[in-house]
Amino acid sequence: MEKEVARIVGVRGLQGQVKIQVLTDQPQERFKSGTCYGNLEITSYQSFRGKHFLTFRDHSTVESVRPLIGQVLSVEIMDNHGVRNNESASETDKLTRVMNQESNVLEKAIARDNVSYYPEQLVDLAVKNSDNEILGIVTGVNFGAAQDQLVIQLASYSNSAGERLIPFVDELVPELNLNEGWIRINPIEGLL
Repeated sequence: MEKEVARIVGVRGLQGQVKIQVLTDQPQERFKSGTCYGNLEITSYQSFRGKHFLTFRDHSTVESVRPLIGQVLSVEIMDNHGVRNNESASETDKLTRVMNQESNVLEKAIARDNVSYYPEQLVDLAVKNSDNEILGIVTGVNFGAAQDQLVIQLASYSNSAGERLIPFVDELVPELNLNEGWIRINPIEGLL
C-alpha cells in the first residue's frame, strides 16, 4: 500500500525548484538529499515561511519541472511482517516502519491533541451526540490548509440525513474512542 508524502503544486524560480504540498509530518526525513521517488532523486529541500520546495537531479530548468506539476510523491507502506509485494523489505524500510509504529507518526495523518490518526482509523466510527444518541458514521477525511474535516454520513432516520463536514477541532469533536469505535460531536447550530 502506498501513502502520499507530497504533491508537486508549482514551479519556483528559474533553477528547476518545485513547490510542494507536504502530506507527511516528517518532511526532514522524507526529503533528504539522495532520496528517490520513482525516477526523481531529491538534491535539496527547503522550507521557508510555511512553504516547502524541492529540487531534483537532472531537472534544473523551469521547462524540465513544469510537466511534474500535479505528480504525487509516495512511499510504500509494508504489512506487519515487513514484507512489500511478496518480497523482503530492506532493513532501512523495516526500521522506518517500526519507528513509525512506535512513535505513532503516521503518513498523511490527521492530528489532534498531539496524536495522529490514519484516515482508515477514523472511517466507520459511529458519531454520537452528548446524549449518546448515534447520529451517523464517519465516511472519510478531508485534508485542508487551515483545518482537517471529518466527512459524516448522518443516519437516514435523522431529520437532517445526508453528508456533512465537521471540522476536526476540540470544540466540535470533544471525544474520540478508537477502542470502542465512536466519536462524540458537539454540533453547534447550523452544523448538521
